[in-house]
Amino acid sequence: MKKLLCAMLAFLLAASASGCYAIPEPSLPTEQTESTTATGPSDAASAEVHSYPLPSENPYVASQYTHYCASSKGGMYLCSGQFLTYRSVDSDSYVTLCPQEGCKHNDFSCTAYMGGILYNLVEYNGKLYAVVKTEDEHYQVIQKDLENSEIKVIAEQAAFELTDTTQLSGEVCLMPPANGKLYYRVQRNEYDILTTELLSAKTTLTEDTEEAVELFSVDPASGKRTSLIRWTADENAWITMDSFLCTDTAIICVLRTSSIYEDEATSALECVYLEDGTKKTLRTVTDGQTIRVMGAVSAGLVVETGMLEEEPMDFATYQRSHPDVTEDEYSKYYFDAVEQNTKLVLELVSLDGTVLDTIADTKDGYAPPVSAGICWNETVIYRKGNLLYCYDSTTQEAMPLEADGDVINYFVYDGHVWQPYRQDNAVRCVVCDIHTGETAELFTISGGMPGIYAETDDNFLVVAESGILSIAKQDFYRGDFERGTVLVEYS
Repeated sequence: MKKLLCAMLAFLLAASASGCYAIPEPSLPTEQTESTTATGPSDAASAEVHSYPLPSENPYVASQYTHYCASSKGGMYLCSGQFLTYRSVDSDSYVTLCPQEGCKHNDFSCTAYMGGILYNLVEYNGKLYAVVKTEDEHYQVIQKDLENSEIKVIAEQAAFELTDTTQLSGEVCLMPPANGKLYYRVQRNEYDILTTELLSAKTTLTEDTEEAVELFSVDPASGKRTSLIRWTADENAWITMDSFLCTDTAIICVLRTSSIYEDEATSALECVYLEDGTKKTLRTVTDGQTIRVMGAVSAGLVVETGMLEEEPMDFATYQRSHPDVTEDEYSKYYFDAVEQNTKLVLELVSLDGTVLDTIADTKDGYAPPVSAGICWNETVIYRKGNLLYCYDSTTQEAMPLEADGDVINYFVYDGHVWQPYRQDNAVRCVVCDIHTGETAELFTISGGMPGIYAETDDNFLVVAESGILSIAKQDFYRGDFERGTVLVEYS
């Protein structure tokens, strides 16, 4: 039951607004326009909405754990087979990233050849990085220079082994780069699972595990790799890294440890200080509790903690008072009960773990956002009831935003708070400038609000039903989607 509660809380509190679902396999685009139906803004909103450069490291041009990624210039890199291609916003096709004259782009002599199955793809400071799984099951972190097409291996992980009694498995994942460094983690799962004996017609199975998560940094200039920290779990437990955030001075992770045989789980908010590599556990929560890092400001972190104050009835107990209940009806009751009985607190926390301020909690009507990205510079955006608030982390004061109906959700992009409102079978989008407080109505769109896959200084990459659309920010604000370019078309 406790394991189910934890899973339920994680589902309710950690969904991503920009599409944390499994993204369909892309095919190369055949069209350049998106057919989303939108009506334009009113006359009052026809003035151009002011755009802002990204405040620091671009958190959206980051690892999406796929074989394509956004370019900081608004285009898209895509690995077609084992060859790297690129499409700009003003092109109608992908080009292979190989400058060699006469190259047929079909073997290892091509400078766009990635050397194996591509696992991640990330652009950072004029270079592309990827995790590649080679034919001999090794994992390589590679760097491709976008100016001279040179590819070099900057880190390597040996193949995960399999013997008659021990299976070692895992994964290598790039994390969002920052501070001029590339970060990646290695998830290591080792367990004995093949030791079985037939004793009096009874089969016994032993599973002795050793779990570990190790976080590395790589200096792209020198290629120097540093093991920042290695977390291990107790015997017979799983350990995973639920989230990752990098500031100018520290790396923040949420590590979750779960017991194999018992319904027990613990999540720890861990801080690795970049100056000396030391680690500190800022907070630990157990069963029935959740923790999310919502963003970072100069003063520290914005952290949301959830606690289930009353467990829902199990199925048998609920069935006694509802004898005809179906599984679907019980599931609805269970989800509703968890949501209603979970107390949430949003806090400003320093990097030494000190609580600097309680921003909001459910007693005041705090409602959790779908997306964890609620910070812009020093401002934190949160919701209480049907109103949105801008919280200044430097003064620790909050001001309500002007509302034009019941807010169904909100997003923070381009220095604005995006407020979608339901209108019949459509969504009306209004944005509020965080810097000036000015509000502008954008467009009304049939169906759902388009999700943002990535943001650059000048473009949005929008997730639509047919694929990923690159569109200039001002065209998006005007609802002029036909001026966009489909960079990745879903098959």
